[in-house]
Formats: sequence, C-alpha cells, structure tokens
Amino acid sequence: MARVVDIFAKRLQTQENLTSQIASTIDDALAPRGLAVMMEAEHQCMTMRGVQKPGVSTITTQFTGIFEDDPAEQAKFMTLDGLIAAVVTDFKTSEVLMVGYMNEEALKRTIETGEAWYWSRSRKGFWKKGETSGQIQKVQEILTDCDQDALVVKVTVEGNGATCHVGYRSCFFRKVVNTSDGTVRLAN
Repeated sequence: MARVVDIFAKRLQTQENLTSQIASTIDDALAPRGLAVMMEAEHQCMTMRGVQKPGVSTITTQFTGIFEDDPAEQAKFMTLDGLIAAVVTDFKTSEVLMVGYMNEEALKRTIETGEAWYWSRSRKGFWKKGETSGQIQKVQEILTDCDQDALVVKVTVEGNGATCHVGYRSCFFRKVVNTSDGTVRLAN
C-alpha cells in the first residue's frame, strides 16, 4: 500500500486526484466488493509559503463498490475513530437546533428508523432525541461535508417543537456579546 501511495504522491497534482488514483489502482488490482480510502495530508504550499500555517491538513475520501452504494457502509467507515459531529437544523427554516454526536450504531439507527439517535458522551450511551419529552426529531435529510467528517441532519421536531432540554426551540438561544466596558458576556 505504501508503494502505491508513493508512486502517485511524487507527482504534482491535487490531493483529490491523488486519493482517486490510489483508490482506482487498489480497486483494479484487488477487485474488492468495496473500497474506502481516506487521505489526510499536510500541504507544503500552506506550510512553506503563502499563509505559512504548519500543521494544517486536509482530508479527502474516495469510495467504490459497497462503500459508494451503501450510506451505512460509508457511515461505518467514517466513524471508525468513534464519533462524528451532527449539526441538527430545522428542515424548513435551516435554523440550527443543536449539535450532537453519532457513532456508527447511532447513525445506523437514525438511517433505519428515520428518527434521530445520538451517542451521549457524558452518559456513555445511546439516546433517541425526544424519547422522554415527546420532542422526537423526524429526519428529513442527512448531508455530509466535503471531508465527510461532519453531518447536517435536517429534521422536523414533534411535540411543541422544542429541541433544547431547558425548553427552548434551539439549544443556541444565548448570544455572546461585547459590553461597553470591553468584557464578553452571554445574553438571552
């Protein structure tokens, strides 16, 4: 595998092309049922010149076969390191309602049931949003970002529409504001 990466990495090209070439070569040689390649690379143009930001990396992915065709397989691959951030928005208004985290099983349950499931970092367990309050989040659409390391979950909320555990429609009901004396405070 390292030699395949080295062959293509020596060429002047974009990281997206590099990831695609590595995936194609492995896919052609091994003919697996599916292939998932994730590449994280630090770009020398970012480190050595221009913005001079060492340590900044970019992640690209390429899927074939079952990984390309099955969102559950992609989810399994993307959550190998544990949790993926899920930004939850109102389906109609796009208002941000909350941010939660999903692991492979929570994402699988969400896809299978059409209702939002999360992994609670504090309780170390699964929770179905609204299971006790009745504010169940019905999933309308799930999007992933270009790096496929975060999700946007578009939902409609049952019950009275509150998402926040203290009764607000959104968990983001506080604003961070500067005061006249230069301090920062939270305001409702």
